[in-house]
Amino acid sequence: MPSKHFKGLGTTILGIHQEEAQAEFRPLTGYPQPLNVIFDKQYNELQLKHNTPKQGVTIGGGKPTAWFKTGIIHPEVKDELCIGSQIYIIREIKSDGLELTELSLSEKI
Repeated sequence: MPSKHFKGLGTTILGIHQEEAQAEFRPLTGYPQPLNVIFDKQYNELQLKHNTPKQGVTIGGGKPTAWFKTGIIHPEVKDELCIGSQIYIIREIKSDGLELTELSLSEKI
């Protein structure tokens, strides 16, 4: 069933990314405000090790991502998005040029 917050944005995004979330947008300057997002928390980390114990590399695949209706907020890189009890830092902002803006996130530690 399509969300009332994202009505008209198509079933493709809603079909692939199932989780609609209540978020709080926290800009570096200004006041926090509530925001409805489509949230995808998929993130996998793979540790590759060399033959010696101190050598290796960690590769991340995927990243937490949130979509919202363009124009509701005007985020900037390093602003924060709080979903549940987790705070995310906005790392990248991409607009589709029509109705959706995608935020690439990383967990704040």
